[in-house]
Amino acid sequence: GAAFAVALKTNGSLWAWGVNTYGQFGNGTTTSSTTPVYIAVAGCTPLANADFTHEGNDLLIAPNPSKGLTSISYHHSVAPTVAVYSILGIEIASYTATSTSGVWELNTASLPTGVYVVVMKENDLVLMQKKLIVE
Repeated sequence: GAAFAVALKTNGSLWAWGVNTYGQFGNGTTTSSTTPVYIAVAGCTPLANADFTHEGNDLLIAPNPSKGLTSISYHHSVAPTVAVYSILGIEIASYTATSTSGVWELNTASLPTGVYVVVMKENDLVLMQKKLIVE
């Protein structure tokens, strides 16, 4: 839009600034701002709090932050699917495991610098997710 801007920081938080006459910021106000204002999004938290797990599962990422080859080690009672998503929710890469535990070698060298989310799933059930930082 004209006269206002929004930005998504690498930690997943949303910020807006500029003219907010018609509530463009989406924060329930019409107060304009010349400096960035944090915009709380109901049901969403910044990626700084993105790690979670179901008991009995394991997902390790090393090195993290990554500058190239990254090992994603997984363990689950059945062979899981492991996927990497951008902070916009776009799937970047995925790996369908053939065993209950193992290591997926992911080359992050071609990925833009930023924050990604590594998700381990069984069918459509998310078992774990962890933040991956690419430098």
